[in-house]
Amino acid sequence: PCRKEIPDIIEIGKDLKDKDFIIIGVASEKSSLPAAVKKVENYSKNNDLNYINLVMDWSTQKLKKAYIKATGNPLQYVPTTIIIDKKGDIHHVIVGGKDKAGFMKAINEVL
Repeated sequence: PCRKEIPDIIEIGKDLKDKDFIIIGVASEKSSLPAAVKKVENYSKNNDLNYINLVMDWSTQKLKKAYIKATGNPLQYVPTTIIIDKKGDIHHVIVGGKDKAGFMKAINEVL
């Protein structure tokens, strides 16, 4: 489901490049952090990703804990998309895959 969304996310990045908007992807790779970073870097380059990609460090679980603190819910499904405004307030938590139209509906409510 994550990889299926990527073409739409790339298009959204292109469509909104002149807006006050950024996309940050988070890869949930369970291999060692150095191996996971290398894998994500290679995937990003090979697929012309036009957005920032972070790699979850499973050894510390910091990102997972931050998600639980922010939403009050455990991260149960990948992909999960979070739409956050400039103040850091969460407006949407989209669990599961979406298409471009679904993402844009949520994004436009915040822009």
